[in-house]
Amino acid sequence: MKRHHLIVAGVALAFALQAPAQAQAPQPPATRTPIRHFVVLMEEKRSFDSYFGDYPGAEGMPDDACVLLGAAHKTCAKPQATQAESVEILDAPARRYSGFISLSRYTEMHIPFFWNVADRFVLFDHYFSSVQSQLNATNRNQMHWVSGMSVKSKSIPPKGYGNLRTIFDRLQARGISWKFYVEDYKPNVTFRSRVPNEALPRQIVKVPLLNLARYVDDPVLSKRIVDLKEFYTDLQNGTLPAVSYIVANGASEPTPKSLTLGQQHLKVVLQELMRSSAWESSALLWTHDQSGGWYDHVKPPVVDEFGLGLRVPAMLISPYAWAGKVDDTVLEHNSILRFIEYNWDLAPLGSRDANVNNILGAFNFDAGPRAAEFLPWERVTQDAPAAREPARAWIFVFYGGVLVLGVILMVVLLWSMLVARPSGPARAGSRANRYR
Repeated sequence: MKRHHLIVAGVALAFALQAPAQAQAPQPPATRTPIRHFVVLMEEKRSFDSYFGDYPGAEGMPDDACVLLGAAHKTCAKPQATQAESVEILDAPARRYSGFISLSRYTEMHIPFFWNVADRFVLFDHYFSSVQSQLNATNRNQMHWVSGMSVKSKSIPPKGYGNLRTIFDRLQARGISWKFYVEDYKPNVTFRSRVPNEALPRQIVKVPLLNLARYVDDPVLSKRIVDLKEFYTDLQNGTLPAVSYIVANGASEPTPKSLTLGQQHLKVVLQELMRSSAWESSALLWTHDQSGGWYDHVKPPVVDEFGLGLRVPAMLISPYAWAGKVDDTVLEHNSILRFIEYNWDLAPLGSRDANVNNILGAFNFDAGPRAAEFLPWERVTQDAPAAREPARAWIFVFYGGVLVLGVILMVVLLWSMLVARPSGPARAGSRANRYR
């Protein structure tokens, strides 16, 4: 065999040996549903009744609701929808208390964007927090959100939570992409930076991973906890991970003054998701960690010594979500884990997430994905069509058309003026008459 024939044969053999290796390269497991991007946005401290107690079709505030007051429980107060036009003044005369429970609630006048979203997607009216409010629920609800476990400590231990497993350990082990996006993220604020006898920094309460040493020390894991700005960059670049958790430090809703910020935050997150290439295969679940001292009339089911807690607002937003559905399935924060485990075929973390109801009933996978709907800030009725934001290219076409039309009108006007003028000597005479 000639030398160049040997070279060609050797190259062919090399490619033949390489091809099976490429075909057998490990790939992330396929999803069981069309959802390839699952985003969870966790806000703070609202009860379901405080937001959707008057929402049509939901199990809202009953007409005969009355809450016993005082230690003797001899009188009761009726929960009221606030009439204040400004949410900033709600905490003064409009807010009444039973112990630490606020009996006021908002209406569509105060949270029009939330109600608009509920009209177009799925509102859960039996979504409960995972832990009872009186059990230092903020920290424990956040831990359920990532680990499905009720931690026994009321505060974060000095050495963190040790080797507590999270859903992100399951994802990491299977090569499934994930990120934890944090508004105004400060990497140096972790369980190690806390000061004894001082209030816990909000960041380490809202981001439970920062209370686990491996997520702080291991660069492979720590680089997946990033600032919220990276979420928008990932959307723009087409690099949104399979699972995204989002928390807001400033644009959240623990006080009446932040209602506008909370709505603006959801609006921006949702619109940028809709604009991205990920929208057609995505789902966004928006919820709250706990009720935060706001009244809710539904008694939570008892599942163990810690929970469940009171209902919290929650919605599913997806091109595959039922349109305008109120879903009464009993859910809680572990239902988030249940869906992730089901969709990506992962083992459960514990008994809670293994046995809780899934959110699958909120999806209509038999229909194709719905087009993006850019919802207005102002309240619209359920029958009114939602606006579809024009593509940016069409905006330029529109303005270009206006410019061309303007030029045409100017040409026509000039031509008409020239035609109307007399020619030759008559024009000169006319000029002479002007300067007499």
